[in-house]
Amino acid sequence: MIPTFVIGTIRSLNKETTITQNNAVGYIQELALEVSQESSRKMIIVGSEEQPLQAEQRYRVGQRVVLAKTNDSYAIVDTYRLPALAGLFIAFVFIVLLFTQKKGVSSLVSLAITITLLFSFTVPQILHGSNPLIISLITSLTISVVTVLLSHGYSATSRIIFFCMSTTLLFVSGLSFFVVKLAQLTGFGNEEVMYLQFSSTISLNLQGLLLGGIMLATLSVLDDSVVSQVSVVEELHHTNPTMSFRELYKRGMEVGKNHVSTLVNTLVLAYAGSSLPLFLLFIQSTQPLWVVLNDQMIAEEIVRTLTGSIGLVLSIPLSTYIAARFFAKHR
Repeated sequence: MIPTFVIGTIRSLNKETTITQNNAVGYIQELALEVSQESSRKMIIVGSEEQPLQAEQRYRVGQRVVLAKTNDSYAIVDTYRLPALAGLFIAFVFIVLLFTQKKGVSSLVSLAITITLLFSFTVPQILHGSNPLIISLITSLTISVVTVLLSHGYSATSRIIFFCMSTTLLFVSGLSFFVVKLAQLTGFGNEEVMYLQFSSTISLNLQGLLLGGIMLATLSVLDDSVVSQVSVVEELHHTNPTMSFRELYKRGMEVGKNHVSTLVNTLVLAYAGSSLPLFLLFIQSTQPLWVVLNDQMIAEEIVRTLTGSIGLVLSIPLSTYIAARFFAKHR
């Protein structure tokens, strides 16, 4: 039977049992909950001797939780945290609008379109069996168009930015496809993919899903690198319209070199942060380092990081060159 989900509030902690296993302390709690839209209280026991709660998982009086209801029985699914997330989102919107004003409105509209596109087109198409790489590439190019038009309007600058972004994305898609095939990565690099494969009614292309993820991750930083470089060259041109192509390119690349080091480090840290538990798990392994690096989970993270970083590095001279050529020609 499919459960229904409701929100409950913990009104009292009737009993708490402490269990010590392998020098670790665990807990079993007996809770009295008040279920939304129901007058009676429900008694629920969380934790067991086999799987006791950790100290961070203990529930407290007044805490709101998500309950799964099946017939007349209830089970705690998770903590109810949507109000905290909503507050964080409101703070994000406020700060963006406070410091960027009209530009911030364009950014928020672009964000809304991106999220809508991902959930209304990208995810449904992949779940229906479409090639994830092609769908992700279409999504990335569409997001690029929307972002550029909202930020810069339809101008020569926006056309330069979109050309550089799309060229880099196509290069990264080709490079990642070649490397994934060469390294024989199957896409079974984490538990979520395995669950998805066995729970879905459609046979998903997991290798394509890996490639699609690389595309979207690259786009997340590519926008910043290309826009920044084109803007730098444009500002140099406006400051001194007589500046030659060679001078524009040279000065633009001086800024670009610093930008490259920052972006690559950002991308590596982003992947490391999302996969930190995985790295800790393998560091504790008794296997040799070369065996750990050869593991598919680690290899996927390496391929994601390096292919995206190569694309980002190449986007800097590409966008600087094309922008310098254009503005030097149109003095």
